[in-house]
Amino acid sequence: TPSRPPYLSQRGSTSPPSKTTQTSQPTQRKPNQPASKILTRAASVVYEDETVVAFMDLNPVTPGHLLVVPREHAVGLEDLDGATSAQVWSVGHNMARALRRSNMRCEGINVLLCDGEVAFQTVFHFHLHVIPRYAGDGWTLKADSPERKRSLLDSDAQAIKDAIASTA
Repeated sequence: TPSRPPYLSQRGSTSPPSKTTQTSQPTQRKPNQPASKILTRAASVVYEDETVVAFMDLNPVTPGHLLVVPREHAVGLEDLDGATSAQVWSVGHNMARALRRSNMRCEGINVLLCDGEVAFQTVFHFHLHVIPRYAGDGWTLKADSPERKRSLLDSDAQAIKDAIASTA
């Protein structure tokens, strides 16, 4: 079973680890346990089609925690084609709606993607977490983010615009 990211815990510290010398290059590949291997074990499948499978997380943050996983291997967002990406997010949305309507009585939903080792990805096959939330469930994401200066935000926005233009 893959280890849990440090922030996917129900109790105790949920802060991300401190910065390390790891890179966040999208082309970086790590050996892993692909979803196809995970699915060869008994999985509690909630939904499947020709593109994706949604099943219960073996180590749920809360009851009802689902993973939406493409059938074709992809390490991260950079490796997904547009149609597969759209299907993963669409199914994730549908799973969140189903959780809300279920008798599990969740009070909120977190949709979470860990893309890259520095973003706490531990299983290097793309997967989207759909996590039902309950009052007092003990799981938090804590960040003490200072406000960023407008000039820096504008510079960041321009860098992203340039990247969008270069991939169009």
